[in-house]
Amino acid sequence: MLSAPNVDLSDEQTAEITYSAQMNCLGDYPYKRRRYALIIFPNSVFIIGGYDFDAKNKTRSRPLHDFIYDIDKKECQPIVSFPPPGRVAFGVAPSERYIIVIGGQTFDNIKVGFEVTILCWISVNFYVGWEKFPSYPHPVLAPGVTFTENQVIVIGGFDIVVGETDMLSSHYQLNFQEKVWHRRADLNPARARTLVICIYNGDDLEIYTAGGYMLMNGKAQAIDKIHAYDAKKDQWNKLTDIPDLRMDHAITVAQTKLIISEEMPNLDEPVHPIMNPIRMYDFESGAWKKIENEDNQNVQN
Repeated sequence: MLSAPNVDLSDEQTAEITYSAQMNCLGDYPYKRRRYALIIFPNSVFIIGGYDFDAKNKTRSRPLHDFIYDIDKKECQPIVSFPPPGRVAFGVAPSERYIIVIGGQTFDNIKVGFEVTILCWISVNFYVGWEKFPSYPHPVLAPGVTFTENQVIVIGGFDIVVGETDMLSSHYQLNFQEKVWHRRADLNPARARTLVICIYNGDDLEIYTAGGYMLMNGKAQAIDKIHAYDAKKDQWNKLTDIPDLRMDHAITVAQTKLIISEEMPNLDEPVHPIMNPIRMYDFESGAWKKIENEDNQNVQN
């Protein structure tokens, strides 16, 4: 689940909207949608990607369409899936008006790692559609992705080469007007699923990464670091360690604050666990704060 940067919701509101979107769009769907992305915007929710699973016959297939959910009307309508349908392990990121999807593979393991597509729309009632962007320089699955209104930043991910997982440390940026990928300083160690964060400091764009995982002896291991990119020197510097980070922790960002959450059982809706915030980092002060139970209601995604 992702939220656009202009979304300001409490954990409870986010959970309620997510559940409502899933039930309205997928509750009566004849197949179980798996490995999809859910993106929340101020007035709508998009459910994109993944594949349909027939539990009875144990078969996977391309979905007929994706979905857009109107939060106020509580209505769901189908939209055209981004190409090719049935894509999984893709990188995805929202801005205030767009969703970008990079790389991945189809559910039957056909790589589409060069593909870059962007969803353009202004409101629920004015859906523009998917537009293809310049191909990524190399195949990639599960990269870290973010973008502002004029550029895309992609870091890490992995590729499958002759049956072996090749973790990537690459860092590319693309300007929307120029539409050319430029290689920037690699981020080591190589990682997948890192969270890429953009924060404006006046007119200056600051880029950070948090978490993600690397492979150690074939096993995924959480990267418990926040790194900052120095654009003038084209280099990465470690900003801070993430205390006690685990693979099952979730990392989210609210304005200039990074939040670490852990999964807790939901007694009312067991299939939808609660994400409980436990720790927060403030990029402005450079300090960590432990979130006590009474603070949870004040933490927003």
